[in-house]
Amino acid sequence: MDRPHYIYIMKGPKLFILLFSLAIANSSFGQKLNKVEREYFVLGTLSDYMGRDLDPREKNLLDRYDALQGALITVVDSLLKIDYPISSYKVDRYLDSSSNLQSGKIFSDNLSTKFNSYYVFKESGEFTSDNDPQLNFKPILRGALKKEIFANDPQKMAFLAGAFVRFGLVNDTAYEISIANSYSKAKVCYDLLADFKCEPVYQISQNYIPVGHHVYFHPSQKIKIYLQQFMYLRKRLDESEQMWFEREIKGSKH
Repeated sequence: MDRPHYIYIMKGPKLFILLFSLAIANSSFGQKLNKVEREYFVLGTLSDYMGRDLDPREKNLLDRYDALQGALITVVDSLLKIDYPISSYKVDRYLDSSSNLQSGKIFSDNLSTKFNSYYVFKESGEFTSDNDPQLNFKPILRGALKKEIFANDPQKMAFLAGAFVRFGLVNDTAYEISIANSYSKAKVCYDLLADFKCEPVYQISQNYIPVGHHVYFHPSQKIKIYLQQFMYLRKRLDESEQMWFEREIKGSKH
């Protein structure tokens, strides 16, 4: 999991309300940002668990999502359709026997290339061993975000908003971005928040697995107002995650 979660019991009828409101939210959300900012928002949402992997067994992978993140797939998919309507990409949702999401992946040749351009890659030391001779012993590459990828404040804030939507939470006046085994994104968020005078604190929790990379901050007025535009989306994702916990609780009782 990418961040801490809390158990919340949601009744069945709320599922329809959640999906309906999320569809409306996606439509209005796409209008808040211009095309370049939407690209940086998606970049902010991308997984950073042990870095950005380029695995020859998963060619053209844009991103992967766990069972808690079905709503996030919908959000990213909606943004890609706005800006890249003729791009070739597919969304794979892996479901259990009750049609509940277990995990998901988005694949695209040109979009994965576009977003990979924001990273610098090196061999991770892990090698594939596949029945396909073309894949045998090809290295898995691990990517860290490049330096100097932001040209202006709107790009920086859109990136932070994407990271906050996927990895963030609010406790009273304190905000947090928490990324398990972060390779570079948590540090980039820390640096950006420092630039915006948000007094961030970077902590690494090494007493459990996976290692947690936590950025705590008190948003400046500018950042608080900006992130407030996306709080409804963070709430929708929380509700989606809470429904997953409800299913897990019910399943454990049978």
